[in-house]
Amino acid sequence: MKKTLIVTLALLLVLPLITSAENNQGRGNNPRSPEARDFDRPLNRGVGIPMIAEGFNLDREDLKRKMASSTEDWQDKMKDYREQIKNERENRWQNASTSASTTPKKLLKLEKREERMENRLESRRDRVGLYADYLLQRLERQINNVANLITRSEQRTQIMADSGKDVSQIQAKITQANQALNLAKDKMALLPDQFENLASSTASSTRPVQIVKQSAQAVLEAIRSAHRFIVEAITMINNGQ
Repeated sequence: MKKTLIVTLALLLVLPLITSAENNQGRGNNPRSPEARDFDRPLNRGVGIPMIAEGFNLDREDLKRKMASSTEDWQDKMKDYREQIKNERENRWQNASTSASTTPKKLLKLEKREERMENRLESRRDRVGLYADYLLQRLERQINNVANLITRSEQRTQIMADSGKDVSQIQAKITQANQALNLAKDKMALLPDQFENLASSTASSTRPVQIVKQSAQAVLEAIRSAHRFIVEAITMINNGQ
């Protein structure tokens, strides 16, 4: 009885190990072969697409340098403007203090008015500066993302063309996407000067953040247009057109 119990327990312990080994061996000898649907998965999965070409990486780096340069130029202009405001205030104060008709009471009133004006301008520049920096970085990321999609779509289109498929409609959509993206880049290059003018404005009725959004609206529309065209191209690619 004891021998039978021992043999039974041994079989219960060894059998799962044998079954697992057989399953592993079966999987190793019969791997799943690639299927056509692997290539037709969405672009963001990166299946069936060569890695981004080195030339595009260089182009992306060049774009990042240009965007960073635009942001730095705008920040330098803002710094110069701060110095200009400071100098103008000091000059007005100096002229008022040397005037024979200026009383101590008038000087105090002038000083308080200058402080209020400078505080208002500083607050405006801070709001514009913080939001503009955030917006420029956001636009740069979106432009890079669309450019990435365009390059990968071009590569997949070339694969289809090499296999003898008609890709003329896909290429037309990619061309439209490139044109819209170039328009977005051109419009974005104008934003730093617009932000500077907005920050320098003394109009109290305007809402800085809202105007910054409006200034960037043309860039956003161009990016959305480029994205729409490239999505249409990707749909055609996935449908095998």
